[in-house]
Amino acid sequence: MKRFALGICVGLCGGFIIARLMTPSPRPPAVTQVSRPADPPPSLVTTGDLAALRDELRAELRALRAPERHPPAQDVADTSGPTEVAPDPESGRAAAAANALLDRAIEAGQWTERDVEQLRALQPHLTPDDLSEIMSTLATAINEQRLRPATPRIL
Repeated sequence: MKRFALGICVGLCGGFIIARLMTPSPRPPAVTQVSRPADPPPSLVTTGDLAALRDELRAELRALRAPERHPPAQDVADTSGPTEVAPDPESGRAAAAANALLDRAIEAGQWTERDVEQLRALQPHLTPDDLSEIMSTLATAINEQRLRPATPRIL
């Protein structure tokens, strides 16, 4: 009797499985298009941020449009050997002023917008080595938390 009941159960389950496999599966529900809202979502940038960004872009454009402070180098017919470029006489004074500016900022513990503007004014007179040294000192002071930027710009 147990074998008979087991046979019936296996037969019913087998029939159910075969019937399930033979019938096509129902299609998933159609994806409906969601209409876009009439008003766009609020922007992540606030009006104040846009004004600050606009002012910074204008300042950068003015700096790019400004005539060069150093006259362009003249073409030299003789290129047989390396030529020595005369150092800018302002370079030493600019480097000293930039280092003093950085020292004052580190002492105060804050790098302000005024500091950025003063360093930018000195930048054209700095040699690449001086500028690299100043930027390295600035970055180190910020990373060591001896100097806290009060502005998003560093230079």
